[in-house]
Amino acid sequence: MTIAQNNLPGYQNNASEATSDAQSTAINSSEHASNAVNGDVGDAKKAKRKAKKAVREAKDAQHAYNKVEDQDDKITKLTSQLAGKQLRLEELEKIRTEIRNM
Repeated sequence: MTIAQNNLPGYQNNASEATSDAQSTAINSSEHASNAVNGDVGDAKKAKRKAKKAVREAKDAQHAYNKVEDQDDKITKLTSQLAGKQLRLEELEKIRTEIRNM
């Protein structure tokens, strides 16, 4: 659980960087598309490449956020399991104490 908690800030940082990259690439792609409207074939090809790059980076950002969500789910699951095991340990401690007092 500690490892999962320690990894979470890194995943969150990667997700926000990926989002930032995707946004800047989308803006850049939009600018190239605007230029391609009044431009030549080369401008249109550049705009298409930039649009594909924007889509890839948006997918990367989505994957990064999915990793953050997975890590959150993992931490929640491990916390729940730990709480259950601590309850069981307390029960066993009570039983051991009762046995010793007999």
